[in-house]
Amino acid sequence: MSVNPLSAMGRWRGGEGAIEILLPLLVMGGAWFFVYGVLSAPMGVRPFTVMELWACLGACVGLTAWAISRQLYMGGKRSPWSLVSTSVIVSLGLAWLVAGRVEKAFTDNCSEAFEGEIIQLAAIDQGDTFANLANTSGVACKVGGVVDNVYLVGTLMRPAWDGQLTVPLLLFLVAVAVFATLGLRTVRMRPTSIAFKLMKLLRFAPAKGSKAAMGEPAPSKGEVVACNNPTLWGETCGQIYSKEKEWYAGEWCVRCQQAFVPAPRTFTFRIVTLFTGDVDILNGIERIDTVSWPRGEPIAPDGRLSGQERWVVLGTMEFPDIITVAQALALVHEQLETWKGSDDARVHVAARAAVARSSKVSCWFWRGQLSHRLTYARPTNDVLLAMGPQRLRDLIEDGGDELWLQLDIGLLPLELRTGFKKTFVEDGRAPELQNSKFDLWVPVSNQKLSSEDLGLWVPRVEGHALRSWLSLDRLRSDKIKGVTVPLPYLRYDPSNRGRPPEGHDLLPTPGSLDMVRYPMNNMGMEPEGERRIGASISEWDWMEWKQIELLRKECLVLE
Repeated sequence: MSVNPLSAMGRWRGGEGAIEILLPLLVMGGAWFFVYGVLSAPMGVRPFTVMELWACLGACVGLTAWAISRQLYMGGKRSPWSLVSTSVIVSLGLAWLVAGRVEKAFTDNCSEAFEGEIIQLAAIDQGDTFANLANTSGVACKVGGVVDNVYLVGTLMRPAWDGQLTVPLLLFLVAVAVFATLGLRTVRMRPTSIAFKLMKLLRFAPAKGSKAAMGEPAPSKGEVVACNNPTLWGETCGQIYSKEKEWYAGEWCVRCQQAFVPAPRTFTFRIVTLFTGDVDILNGIERIDTVSWPRGEPIAPDGRLSGQERWVVLGTMEFPDIITVAQALALVHEQLETWKGSDDARVHVAARAAVARSSKVSCWFWRGQLSHRLTYARPTNDVLLAMGPQRLRDLIEDGGDELWLQLDIGLLPLELRTGFKKTFVEDGRAPELQNSKFDLWVPVSNQKLSSEDLGLWVPRVEGHALRSWLSLDRLRSDKIKGVTVPLPYLRYDPSNRGRPPEGHDLLPTPGSLDMVRYPMNNMGMEPEGERRIGASISEWDWMEWKQIELLRKECLVLE
């Protein structure tokens, strides 16, 4: 889904509004339907007492007043008098309708459901004369019985309510309606979640770049300044302006409405990206640059046989330290169109790939003198995965290190440390037992996005898919010759003086191998030996951005 806050809020507000309109009306209607059925049904026991009747009707009136006041409140009618008068009229109207139909419904139930007959009742202290019966309004439902048999008179069922709305009852219902209206007009069926959805949506929303700059002239080449004032809503202003804008003394920032104060620091980044987005080409180059050495010995020098630079420097850009990662990426993406027209073929091809595939809400930061290491898939382990809403000042510490901004085109380099046993078909030739170190590129983004959603992604990969990419070899029997069989990686132990321990050449059993993530030791040559919780690749169904960052900074060891 493309990031459009206004249309998204409209959809969410419409969905919540439908719930807030329909559910109160359904609850109100259900309550009246239930109470109407109870009050109009013939009862074989005593009728409702005054307290029971008032409780039933009071509950219905309270729900009605709440439902009606909610509709008016959501429609913009906020006057208490308007809310109270409408709620009282509707509530008493429904009570009057129910009272008027109770006796008719009792008669219908008696004749249809019980197949009885309606009889008139006289007071106990009066005789059953015609005059006494004619002067009373009490009715009952006579079910069963034998005509002219004083012993089998049948069952007498009475109505739960005679339908009379007395003055005390009406005053009670009016009071319930008034208090329910005033006290419950703002009570929702469920709390709103629009704010949380909006924050989640804007977390990965792209910035507008130079289009968000205020004033004249418009920024050129991504050169901007930003306001450093604190705001009343608890954050730094960060409003950007063109670096060429001339400020007069005391001129206000249009966002925070305070005298403009520029950001005190700026960061200068070298913008880099991959020379190609073809994962097969990249992995083919990495196979050429694979390093192998005898098990138990120190790691061999990395010769970089291919000589191919994986990374292309597109240019240099300077940003204020208080802008967000998304704002910086928006400015970079504007410059990509310029770099696409470069006369340098490598810059031209790399910029085209970045325009088509790079993320607008996430990137990688490097630190250090790395110009001589661009032939490596991982020039440094000192990297940081930066997300859209994070400010640069919160991610980058003060220091004199050279800063690099790597555009993420959805390919993640992993360093793999494995062992293998290579056998030969020649009789008498001993197998080779070696460790190997190589890099593997895996996709971590969805490249089948629509034009509206292009670049709106953060790196993530499914655990099963990652394990499939890491399944580079398979176990075989000792009887098969001329093949390689994976073995657990064997770390160098100086105390053994290069001699591997006994049993290191035994083939593992199926299902015993696992890829485990380890940080490098202080020397940066071997992975640490202590295994941590959550380091196994088999433990994860999804690799989110934090696991992605750790996979980039650390190495995967076959154990």
